[in-house]
Amino acid sequence: MKVKTSHLMPGYVLQKDIIGKSNRPIALKGTELTEHQIQMIRKFLIDTVEIDEPLSGNKPSKKVKEQTEEKKAVDNIRSASIQDKENGYKYFLKVYKNVVNVFKEQFLQWQQSMPISIPDLRNAIIPLLEELENIDANVIFSLHHYARSDEYIFHHSVATSLISAFIAKEMGYRRGEWIQVGLAGVLCDCGMAKMDTDVIQKQGSLTSEEFKNIKKHPQTSYAMIKDLPSLTSGVQLAVLQHHERGNGEGYPLGMTLNKVHPYARIIAVADSYHAMATTTCYRKARNLVNVIEELHISTIRLYDPDVVNTFLNIFSNWLEHSKVVLNNGITGEIVFVNKQEPTRPIVKSNDSDDIFSLEQLPELYIDKIIG
Repeated sequence: MKVKTSHLMPGYVLQKDIIGKSNRPIALKGTELTEHQIQMIRKFLIDTVEIDEPLSGNKPSKKVKEQTEEKKAVDNIRSASIQDKENGYKYFLKVYKNVVNVFKEQFLQWQQSMPISIPDLRNAIIPLLEELENIDANVIFSLHHYARSDEYIFHHSVATSLISAFIAKEMGYRRGEWIQVGLAGVLCDCGMAKMDTDVIQKQGSLTSEEFKNIKKHPQTSYAMIKDLPSLTSGVQLAVLQHHERGNGEGYPLGMTLNKVHPYARIIAVADSYHAMATTTCYRKARNLVNVIEELHISTIRLYDPDVVNTFLNIFSNWLEHSKVVLNNGITGEIVFVNKQEPTRPIVKSNDSDDIFSLEQLPELYIDKIIG
């Protein structure tokens, strides 16, 4: 039977898949709805859904009850109203911008030699990280659009936090751990507050001497947090090691991958991705697909393969059914993504309905992802 989403209750079972505006399933047939899933469906502005007769005379199962209570407990610590949350991505963006502003305020204080306030930072970043349970990869692959080049460092720190936590979550880390990964991500560049402002806001390429000084920021960041008792050793090591690379040519210590903390390996990928995808004072943003290719090609040499493969899998699932423009001007839809070569998918042309594989046509590539 058809039911308005405003009338849904935990325990109802979906009779059909719920398909979003992007033609991707939001929830699958046979799903026994929890309060969390109902809120998610409403955020996607779905008006009605088809359900089977409610289980147990409208009574939710024990599992649903537990999930509902957990969701209520999480909601109680969030300051925004349910009405705001039902705006979905608008709510997320609102919280994101607020966290960027909080981070900016703290960063300016660090420049004046004030200490890091972990409670203030936690109070801002944790509710944002918790929203990762409510959103999908669309947000992750949109973060680079939000950053202004003159405020890059603030956006980059928050975005790196989100992307790192999202990857950790997809890798199967427990909730408490991926929150810790996100906290490490937002702190990784705190030492940039001690760098020369003219250098971090410089228009154009850095000199070798300027870059040499910038490369000191992991050690500076670590020095700022190492004595804070509220941070775990994993967070502290991630801050110090996030620019180390698999071949031992990273910095500041030139460590090989086997000596680098797992949190730092995750942040290394998130940090590199967002930096390449975003316009900064000294560099234009690169094509998103080109960034993914760079990560893919560099995996063995620079990054943890498990982390990169997880990120590529996230990208592949997101890319499928996306609308794209190719370098020859053809527009089309991605109909299949080979996860071994995620940037060379099969595309269906909007003009001719022809279907062709970019793996077999090396002269073609995705120029833009438009929806």
